[in-house]
Amino acid sequence: MAKETVPATVDDVTLALLREYGVDVEVVIDPSELVDYELVEKDELVNVPFIIVEVLEKYSEEFGGMYAVVRGITYEGQRVVFADGSSGIASQLFQVIEHHNEFRRPIDDDGEKGYSTKIGIPVPGGLKKNQYMTKVVNEKTGEKEAKSATTYRLSASR
Repeated sequence: MAKETVPATVDDVTLALLREYGVDVEVVIDPSELVDYELVEKDELVNVPFIIVEVLEKYSEEFGGMYAVVRGITYEGQRVVFADGSSGIASQLFQVIEHHNEFRRPIDDDGEKGYSTKIGIPVPGGLKKNQYMTKVVNEKTGEKEAKSATTYRLSASR
């Protein structure tokens, strides 16, 4: 009787089972990648250490510019996602990605095109929040008015 070889890993078992049913695949994805990321407000990550695991660059028709969708994992293990289109976080990340362009991949997310960069960026200080006053033009009156604004930045220091 021929001795059957036993696959060494769960991936091997999964591949063998799929092939037994006539499904030929190249790779088995770790099921942890299927875990949803919780949409959070940036305020929830102020002073909360986390690691960025992916940055999606997308274009906003509404605001007429690029913005970043950031996926991360807090040091406590919570998977989080948030968006930023400001001169803070998005600007910081786009500068980093520019220097690591070899990891940038085009994406088409239900017709919304952009780029994905899977890159580990530790953020031990969490987000830092900067509130300030700025002047904006009132669309009705054409007059400049003072308005409160907030910018968030990634912090490397605790």
